[in-house]
Amino acid sequence: MSPRYPLIIQPSDLPPLPSSENIILLDATYHLDPSRDPRTEYEQRHLPGARFWSLKDVSEPHPLGFKLMLPSSERFVRYVTELGITKDTHVIVYDTQGIWSAPRTVFTFLAYGHENVSLLVGGLPAAIDAGIAMESGRPKTVESPTPYPPVTLRPNYIASFDDIQSISANDATVSEQRIVDARGARYFVEGRIPTSKSLPWGVLLDTVRRQNTDNLLKGEEATYSKLPSEDALRERLSNALGEEEADKVWSGQVQLVNTCGSGITAVILWIALTQLGIHSKVYDESWGAYSKRQDAVIEKDH
Repeated sequence: MSPRYPLIIQPSDLPPLPSSENIILLDATYHLDPSRDPRTEYEQRHLPGARFWSLKDVSEPHPLGFKLMLPSSERFVRYVTELGITKDTHVIVYDTQGIWSAPRTVFTFLAYGHENVSLLVGGLPAAIDAGIAMESGRPKTVESPTPYPPVTLRPNYIASFDDIQSISANDATVSEQRIVDARGARYFVEGRIPTSKSLPWGVLLDTVRRQNTDNLLKGEEATYSKLPSEDALRERLSNALGEEEADKVWSGQVQLVNTCGSGITAVILWIALTQLGIHSKVYDESWGAYSKRQDAVIEKDH
């Protein structure tokens, strides 16, 4: 069965909320700032009927202490079952920053074969600007949920540390793959994976000023981010990669492997490429774990 909604949707595409269809909205907000609690903010304001997806709780523990990793298949099944999500549920994901942590949750669902998933571009701020009424309150417990069936991780979504080593060593077997680093330029020059190319995530997004800034929650900004048009996105990627390399990506000669510092912004690159019909991979450990590995090779400019 084909998805009920496309992968990328606008607030105007949302059904009347709360939806009576087999649709579940997920607030997948995550903050790097430890002083902000996304669950508390959810309880203060969320889209009608939305449930809370905790990236902190669903992420699989990593032996090197990295915080954000894809859940194991068992962990994913347990968590989506608790939220009342079935294989037929269409999941619509958003966050409170516009485009930030929600793409990672969309990626997680697709990596485990759940095709019925969409990203709400502009997230909660865009929905508020569109005049959609909000609600407050704690997440509701789902009584007697239907067990989600067992899942298997799709290997063409994830690059392992061994894959990264091969790509960065210019191994002929992976010569058609390139590593792109979503971190800011300053972090990139201070340390990076060999052969990787800098592609700061912010250059791909538009910044939008909220129409009403009178009711911001503590810590919320007056602006939010969203994906630009496909034409603008293609132009920005071409400028960042260089026309020759970009042409190889558009034609499928080269596959990009996205990485970043914490596991968030690499997936922003992934969703941007996906919007253009380009399949890429994510190095899930990202720099946070790579840099702690004793056998990792690190390049620096100084």
